Amino acid sequence: ARVPLTVNCRNTLNILDTVKQRLGADMGVRGAGKGPAVREYTAASPVEAFERLAQEIRDLMGPGQLPLSQITILSPRPFKASSAARLPKALSCHILALDAWAIRNFPPQAISFARIHEFKGLENEAVLVVDLPAPESMDHGSTGLAAHYVAMSRARSILSLIYTA
Repeated sequence: ARVPLTVNCRNTLNILDTVKQRLGADMGVRGAGKGPAVREYTAASPVEAFERLAQEIRDLMGPGQLPLSQITILSPRPFKASSAARLPKALSCHILALDAWAIRNFPPQAISFARIHEFKGLENEAVLVVDLPAPESMDHGSTGLAAHYVAMSRARSILSLIYTA
């Protein structure tokens, strides 16, 4: 017998709504509470992308905010080719690029960085997605939208999307 699964226990309603509106994917009708608004930005340049990422990290690291271990940056690119690699030393020193060893001991006591396809099956409280084009700029039959779906659905409560123009 088929049992319909209508409750999404991982993501907030705001994340579910954003995934549905932007990607046309239905992840369930009920989520884990409303949660904060999803933040979406389109960076006009690589400089603007890493500056926006830096601000998002600063906002999450402030007093009374999240521990570093609850923040993950996801990109389709390897760390050295990503927007995260351009962050100032004061922020980049808090980032650990996940490898086969580090991912087994997730979460690290640092901000984690992973390529999107390497983070399947994992999640974190806050996820910052960088280096993807906006979904509307892509063909909706495109396999590239799968990366958007995986990245967006990894966040439990805070999702920031920093698209490249």
